[in-house]
Amino acid sequence: MTAGTGAAEQAAASGLLSRLNETLPQPLTPEWEAAYKGVPRHRFLPETVWLGDQLAPCDRRESPGDWLRAAYADDPVVTQINDGADPGDDERWPSCSASAPDIVFRMLHMLDVQSGDRVLEIGTGTGWNAGLLAHRLGSDLVTTVEVDPALADQATANLKAAGLAPRVITGDGAP
Repeated sequence: MTAGTGAAEQAAASGLLSRLNETLPQPLTPEWEAAYKGVPRHRFLPETVWLGDQLAPCDRRESPGDWLRAAYADDPVVTQINDGADPGDDERWPSCSASAPDIVFRMLHMLDVQSGDRVLEIGTGTGWNAGLLAHRLGSDLVTTVEVDPALADQATANLKAAGLAPRVITGDGAP
């Protein structure tokens, strides 16, 4: 784990890593395991995430244990609702999420990147996937595009805090 990661975060991350290595069709390669350890998922999640079908808010300051369990469950985590607008008492709908780690590492395995490859990611979200790629390949070989300016700015900050600097472009990645 990276410097500044506490014991609870390290334990949660180690538990998820063990589960991934047991449940994925193949264990993580040494390169992807190093990326997982070097790019902690919890550092890419906002202070409030939304859980379950009802999208119940879970605030890190108010419920740190629940928040950390969500960060290191092998489940997707909704990281933004209603395009970042406060819905008040109106309906909540997810507008950004952090994919389940199992899915992330299955996709990265299928991508079959090799040292020196350049990667273009469309849909930066929290920046975690871009961070894993940048750790594995080097920041200069990863470009990621996010249509939502607020998400792009937050992902850039998340990546910077992790010591990574892939190119983050704010714009529409559709052709």
